[in-house]
Amino acid sequence: MITIRHGEQTIVVPVERSWSVRRASIRMEGKGRKVFALVRHGEKLAPVQALAQRIAGRIAAWLQGDHALRNNEERIVLEHAGEKLPLLLQRSPKARRISLRVKPARREIVLVVPLRAAQKAALDFARREVAWIRSRLAQMPQASPFVEGAEVPLRGVPHRIRHRADRRGTVWLENGEIHVAGDPRHLARRVGGWLVTQANREIPGLVRRKADRLVQAGIGRKLSSVSIRDTVSRWGSCGADGSIMLSWRMILAPPPILDYLIAHEVAHLVEQNHSTRFWQMCAELCDGDVDAAEAWLKKHGAALLQYGAQHFGKPGEDRQDEA
Repeated sequence: MITIRHGEQTIVVPVERSWSVRRASIRMEGKGRKVFALVRHGEKLAPVQALAQRIAGRIAAWLQGDHALRNNEERIVLEHAGEKLPLLLQRSPKARRISLRVKPARREIVLVVPLRAAQKAALDFARREVAWIRSRLAQMPQASPFVEGAEVPLRGVPHRIRHRADRRGTVWLENGEIHVAGDPRHLARRVGGWLVTQANREIPGLVRRKADRLVQAGIGRKLSSVSIRDTVSRWGSCGADGSIMLSWRMILAPPPILDYLIAHEVAHLVEQNHSTRFWQMCAELCDGDVDAAEAWLKKHGAALLQYGAQHFGKPGEDRQDEA
């Protein structure tokens, strides 16, 4: 076995040896939250111990059950002048340089590091940008969980959540409120499920109506399908096969914003880019003002994604290492 350190924590990693192993590695398996080193027979343990130490933060998070972390990610704390600033360190095979990215929907600052870059270099870069990190963390939107008494926008109109212990099994609107029956432990799940149902009832039909305008004009690709999902990186997407995917949280936005977001994705049936022709098509499909909708999303979009959960993904701004 090998031993590594993460902060004040000592982690023991068992070692399994095999003749079929070509390169030593650290394995993390979901069943039983198992972590072990896989090493070829006769190979020294020093290299795999160094590897384990480099990813000690990710190993510790895995053992503690942090399912939010993906491969090549670990949560770190940047200590500077007595202040502790949380960051998500993410190693990326596509990254050419060290950068900082704001993900307001997940309420995180991500330190993106090329696979072969030293962690020390990444932390040194982050320390040079500590004022920038501090200011962006202060601007992060607050999470808005579905709880008794909380306000949730439905089609842009605030609705207060009310738990009804005297009723069973349903969610319904009453006097501008979202009433939730049953066990209070299931309130958040029931509100979220009800909102997803509202999105599935309303949004696909609106998408098809706009897509029909393209069919009548004889332009663009045919709409093949519409799906509503809990997206983590965008409001929606349009595939090359004519499939459109949209976030259920669009049902929270005012109707002109929903109309714009639908027009945006349907316009991609004509142009799979953001060229001048795309924006012209988007403006033709949109019933309102495209610029006004974009401005609204820039101001309120990140906060909108906070409803019902702690972490979501949405592209933010970047800060790159110029060296």
